[in-house]
Amino acid sequence: MKRRMATAGVYHIAQGWVFLAASGGGITRLVPPRRARRAALAAAGWAGPLDGGPALRRLARKIERYYAGRAVRFTEAVDLSGVGAFGRAVLRATRAIPRGQVRTYGEIAYAIGRPGAARAVGQALHRNPVPLLVPCHRVIAAGGRLGGFGAGIQEKRRLLCLEGAWPPRRES
Repeated sequence: MKRRMATAGVYHIAQGWVFLAASGGGITRLVPPRRARRAALAAAGWAGPLDGGPALRRLARKIERYYAGRAVRFTEAVDLSGVGAFGRAVLRATRAIPRGQVRTYGEIAYAIGRPGAARAVGQALHRNPVPLLVPCHRVIAAGGRLGGFGAGIQEKRRLLCLEGAWPPRRES
């Protein structure tokens, strides 16, 4: 089986520079907006050519609309082949969380059949290569606390507010 070469691009959107990479199987890397193009490339650790093509340009525009507060559904295929089995299970369960909702690390652990693995879920989410497409910001700590986030707690809060999911609503 012949594998298509990876493509990547760095795109300027209203909120900054976004880095995207894809393989024949889907999106492999997404670096959310950075102030400078160089910062986006450095965060991605990418050294290859930047000829992303129309599909990645369309995704960059979707990301721009998302950050502008529009309801966007990220249905693009993701290639998680570089992630271990446990991490893939965590990321798949997280991808299923609808916009405007949150789950706890413990709920994700339970959903993948590993009820005692809430901390490991957090570590897997910290290594998420495609944030937004796999909305790890929608996973919070027990008791309604935000928990951790690679881009910082303020950014996690901002994304949840953007989606109308913060503060979380308690079901009665």
